Amino acid sequence: MAPLDPGTRLSSGPEDFLSAGPGPVLIGFGSMASGEGEQLSAIAVRAPRRSGLLVPAPVRPSPS
Repeated sequence: MAPLDPGTRLSSGPEDFLSAGPGPVLIGFGSMASGEGEQLSAIAVRAPRRSGLLVPAPVRPSPS
């Protein structure tokens, strides 16, 4: 994917999210396999949000 031109504007949803506070925190588990994936995801998102950091909601893969 090519990088965006610096003059390109995002749609209002991402612009509003990014303007709402400090830069967002990205939490990734790579290819980690765990039987507690949903619980770990909930903890990983809840902790930074409680600290006032922006964390995008996890994206759940659609069933194939």
